[in-house]
Amino acid sequence: METYKTSYWRDKMLNHLSEQVGEPICHWLHRRYLDDLRTYREITKELGINIRTLMKLMRACNIEPRNPSKAVAAQWVRNPARRKSQAERMRQMSKGKPSWSAGLTKNDHPGIMQMSLTSLGDRNPMKRPEIRAAHAKSVAHYYGKHPQPQELAFMEALDSAGIDYVFQPPFGPYILDFAFVAERINVEIESRSSWGHEQQAHSRKRTGYLERHGWYVLHVRKEDALEFAGDIVRQKLIPLLKSRVKMASPQ
Repeated sequence: METYKTSYWRDKMLNHLSEQVGEPICHWLHRRYLDDLRTYREITKELGINIRTLMKLMRACNIEPRNPSKAVAAQWVRNPARRKSQAERMRQMSKGKPSWSAGLTKNDHPGIMQMSLTSLGDRNPMKRPEIRAAHAKSVAHYYGKHPQPQELAFMEALDSAGIDYVFQPPFGPYILDFAFVAERINVEIESRSSWGHEQQAHSRKRTGYLERHGWYVLHVRKEDALEFAGDIVRQKLIPLLKSRVKMASPQ
């Protein structure tokens, strides 16, 4: 199976970006991201690329993305005044108010108590279909710009096979992973070993919702997506796409 690191597209991209910055792009990216603590937005703006291409570039250069806590720490290192202002704002907001560590409960705070009461049962806004659909669309927009390593690996396999797909689109109150709209197939990348009962119940509910609307859901484990994405696309997905096309075509 051909990997991303040996692909023609990778070599072409690296050569083009190296010429653009005047030095090997991996050295430049290492300095800007790790040493200068630049953000995704700043780097994509400098290079003129999108976030998805940047994620592929970082993977090719063996640069691990910062987690959220490290990203905030990097912002504070670059801008100590921002850290001080945020800390001072938090102190002002909590000044004269009882703290949760001192035993504060929702019953002690009228605002929190009212919020809790308005979210009980059918009064919970998330039970309204239009609110859930809007929330799903917002979350899909975020995760569509921040793919995980297993999702990037599956993207590469699909791109290599020349298969069109839609990544992280909202469908009703749920978010799909890799949607093939014409064939009504959704590929879900999941890690059941780390799920609790609540997450598994949510997955079954989502799968049932999609099946009732005529979709087929192909579940792929996270570990398999990372190691065998190409094999899964060739041996499972492509035959499934062809069979769904035959089912939809008029006899």
